Amino acid sequence: MEGDNIWIKPIDIAYDGKDIFIASYYRGLVEWYNDYWHPITISTPAQNTVWRMDWKKGKLAIAHGGHSDWRPLWLSGKSSVLQKNKWEIIDNFLDKKSVSDLIDIKIAPYDTSIVFATSLVKGLVKIKNGTICNIFDNTNSPLQKFELDTQRLATMSLDFDINQHLWLSNYSSSKPLLVLTKDEKWKSYSIPFNGIPYIYNVFCDSRGILWIIYNREQSLILFDNKNTPLDASDDQWIELNTNLSAENGPFDYIYDIAEDHNGKIWIGTNAGLKVYHSPAQLMSNANIVPSPIAVQTITGLDTLVELVLKSETIRSICVDGGNRKWIGTENAGVFLLSEDARDEILHFTTENSPLLSNTILDIAIDGYSGEVYFATDKGLISFRYTATDGNEDQSNLKIFPNPVRGNYQGYISISGLVEDSEVKITDAQGNLVYRTRSNGGTAVWDGKRFDGQKVATGVYYVFVSGGNKMKLKKAGKILFIK
Repeated sequence: MEGDNIWIKPIDIAYDGKDIFIASYYRGLVEWYNDYWHPITISTPAQNTVWRMDWKKGKLAIAHGGHSDWRPLWLSGKSSVLQKNKWEIIDNFLDKKSVSDLIDIKIAPYDTSIVFATSLVKGLVKIKNGTICNIFDNTNSPLQKFELDTQRLATMSLDFDINQHLWLSNYSSSKPLLVLTKDEKWKSYSIPFNGIPYIYNVFCDSRGILWIIYNREQSLILFDNKNTPLDASDDQWIELNTNLSAENGPFDYIYDIAEDHNGKIWIGTNAGLKVYHSPAQLMSNANIVPSPIAVQTITGLDTLVELVLKSETIRSICVDGGNRKWIGTENAGVFLLSEDARDEILHFTTENSPLLSNTILDIAIDGYSGEVYFATDKGLISFRYTATDGNEDQSNLKIFPNPVRGNYQGYISISGLVEDSEVKITDAQGNLVYRTRSNGGTAVWDGKRFDGQKVATGVYYVFVSGGNKMKLKKAGKILFIK
């Protein structure tokens, strides 16, 4: 209790000239003043372990579980939600049923107060306003217990489709794919192909097609329910051919799937990044294989072809507002690639950044602020960049920082833009000093002229045009102070 002077087992200590701060083994961070120890409460996630994340409409949800070769780690069933810079810890029990190993999580697109999470032990968890309100298992849904261990009911992956129905995998069951409609009606499906019915990942694209990684991450199938999930009469299943030639970078395992703004489907494998340029054609031709990303380099008389990230295991792919690809790898940190993935824009590792680990488990992007969250095997860390979504107009334009002090070395962000806006910056006399285009809803400027020199003290004007959507418009001004 606050005010108690008790043994706290110090781990570290700091003194600011007035008060003493202790990192306590038993009580977290505490401060000594007025002859007592006072706990300091910090808004943080429930724990360091982060397996999966989801961001929607200003809200970030985290599942703190995990697995080892599909076996539970028996981690706590806690999840965390970040909203308005405050963390809410969800650690509840329903009818004395403990929940552990939450390994996927999704915020409901129709109501962000509702969060669903899969448990490798207990089934599907529904959370409403920070409290577990239901646990779906074999007693109240078509979910089946684990075939080899009837004490477990394993759910693995989940995603919402374009009609806001929730699809999920029931790991190691005779009907491993299920849908929970928006009005909470259930239907389960068996997979009409040979192989162990272990679905690892379920991804719903913008056409309503389900991309399913199954057979222990080795097979990829498509499922088209024609947007009638409760009617099986028109269902179509396609097993894709993913056998690539030696020069195209063959792979054995698929770990993640993402769709970009042009409708291309990107897959992360144990042998780099691959892409389906025309995924609609797959429903009539399952033998179209994914393409590698090849970059040509001319050296003298020789032309060398190099496959992008061909030696990296890719665990996570996330597409930002500018259609760029954020790539999380198993051992090489994070890459930011251009829209076509042929150019490397950024590469973060533990050696060149504060990144906690080079093992990236998941990536989520706050489309409002441009903050990118990286889930690593050692905890959560974020990076503020230009990864914002495009806006419908320029009415909420923001410039940060402003004013810009002389010792500032970072980028100046101009956010709240229409996607692919042109941004021109002039001095007070109207001379053009810089020009760029936005990535999604944000453009950045390093405060330098075209010749690479820092601009002088003074006022600079920002003019924005959103492609064909609007004429050139004065959007703001930036003050530089040296």
